[in-house]
Amino acid sequence: MNTIERVYSSNRSTWVGDGFPTNSMLPMHEIDNEKSPFLVMGYTGAYEFSPTNHQRGIGMHPHRGFETVTIVYDGEVEHFDSKGNKGQIGKNEVQWMTAGKGILHAEHHSKAFAKTGGTLDMVQLWVNLPSSTKNDRATLSRVN
Repeated sequence: MNTIERVYSSNRSTWVGDGFPTNSMLPMHEIDNEKSPFLVMGYTGAYEFSPTNHQRGIGMHPHRGFETVTIVYDGEVEHFDSKGNKGQIGKNEVQWMTAGKGILHAEHHSKAFAKTGGTLDMVQLWVNLPSSTKNDRATLSRVN
């Protein structure tokens, strides 16, 4: 039988760019990465955005050596990256990005979501890659 070693809690909230008010559910500096492949878990919980012509979000930034799993419960998010991948996920859809040996990417509210406004409810989990796959090519896939 496994035992619970520690319960993590966080009341730390921060904005990622201007589109993702995020609560850190896994404090990355407190987790023993020797025991856990999970690096970060950020939750944007049912935040109401007003209509705008500006696609809120975060511009190009690098990732390397891990995967991001983005789950949208409500709203729409667009992704584009330095490998030419583009994608949009909406309600109850999942995007899986493997950063591998490195990628630059950006995430924004979709044009339609920005224009109408509404509720954005999503979570993003960062999963460390094993050493043997950290230099694999970057990929993007959508699961719905």
